[in-house]
Amino acid sequence: MYVCGVDVGSKTAKAVILGDNSFLSQSVLEVTATWREEANRVLQSVLKKAGLERNDLNYVVVTGGIEEDWEEADEYLSEVSCAANAAVYVSPSAKTVIDMGAETCLCSKCDSLGTVLDYIVNQKCASGTGLFMDIVAGVLGIKTDDIGRLSLNSTKKIEMNMTCAVFAESEVVSLVHQGEKIEDILSAIHNSIATRTKSMLKNIKFEEDVVFIGGVARNKGMVTALSEVLGCKITVPDNPETLVALGAALEAKHLV
Repeated sequence: MYVCGVDVGSKTAKAVILGDNSFLSQSVLEVTATWREEANRVLQSVLKKAGLERNDLNYVVVTGGIEEDWEEADEYLSEVSCAANAAVYVSPSAKTVIDMGAETCLCSKCDSLGTVLDYIVNQKCASGTGLFMDIVAGVLGIKTDDIGRLSLNSTKKIEMNMTCAVFAESEVVSLVHQGEKIEDILSAIHNSIATRTKSMLKNIKFEEDVVFIGGVARNKGMVTALSEVLGCKITVPDNPETLVALGAALEAKHLV
C-alpha cells in the first residue's frame, strides 16, 4: 500500500509518500505558479523519487492552499489536524504544536492520539511569520538563512513592538540608522515573534511538550527565542517543513 500527503503553502509545496511500514520519499519545491500547478508538480516529483506512478497510490490526502476540487485528491483535511497528527507521530509526548510558515503561524493543542483540542491562527499580518524574515533580510542586506545564526551572536537586548510587518520594517530601518548592530536587531526580532507566539499559546492554554514545525523551525535563533520566552524545551523534528504533508500521508493510511 502506498499513500501520499500533499501540502501547498505560499512559499513551498511539499509531498510525502509512505509505504506499508516505511517512509519512501519526500519532495519540497519552491512555489512559482498557481496552487494547482504546484500541487501537480510536487506530486510528480515525489512519485519520481519513490519510483512510482500515480496509479500506484492507494490514497492521496491534501491540505494547505490546495482547493477541494483538485482531481488528484481523495480527501482534503485541514492543516491543523495534519500538523497535530504528524507532531504526535514524531514526538509521542507532544501536547502543543507551533506551525510557523511563510505567511501564517498556527498553534494547536492536541491529545496523545493527535486529536486537536484547541487551536489559534495568527491574524493576517506577516510580522510573526517567515515572510517577515525575508523582508528583514532584504532590509539588512543579508541572506534569510543567516538570520537565525547571526541573532545568536547578540550581546545587547533591544525592545521591539512588532504589531504589523510594515511598521516593523520601518522600526528595523530606524534601528539601523541609530547604529544598532545587526545581530542585536535580529535577536530583538526573534524575541518579539516569540512573545507574540506565547500570547497565542496562552489563548489555548498550551502545555509541554512543544513541537515546532514549518519552514521557520529551521531557524535556530527562532528555536532559541521560543525556548527562552516559553521557558521550556522546544522539539524540532527532522525536515520540519514537510511535517504537515507527513501528517496528511498518515491520515491517508487511516482512510484507505
